Amino acid sequence: MERKFLLRQKFEKIIRSILNTPDPSRENRWMSFTELENLRNEIMHTKQSRSEERYAKLLSHSIFDIISNHKTIIQYYGGHIADYKSGLLEEYPYEFGYDDVIPGLMTDEDYRKSPKSIRNINLDTPDEEEWPKVLDLL
Repeated sequence: MERKFLLRQKFEKIIRSILNTPDPSRENRWMSFTELENLRNEIMHTKQSRSEERYAKLLSHSIFDIISNHKTIIQYYGGHIADYKSGLLEEYPYEFGYDDVIPGLMTDEDYRKSPKSIRNINLDTPDEEEWPKVLDLL
């Protein structure tokens, strides 16, 4: 099923029938979702002839809105599961709607600190003291 169907087909047919949800393609959020899926497909199935268009989209300010669309879908299905199929949450718990990742522009300083922050290393520690530990984790 993972490779046989497009993600939008999984939402439109499979998940819809399992969860008994309305047709997602008739919802307002569907256009935003398909835009995100199309961007994902452009990245994963890169074509040289479309590279300029793809890079322009990836470097635009609207990319942050496009990327954040995944939350709307997760919150919708999470809410539906919580309301109508709560037994699934006991078996597969997930905190729907509590996403701490916020896309944003990164400065050179933030980029330099990112390996430390994702590994919970004190950002004030001089690099020369911690980098051997960071490199061991990689």
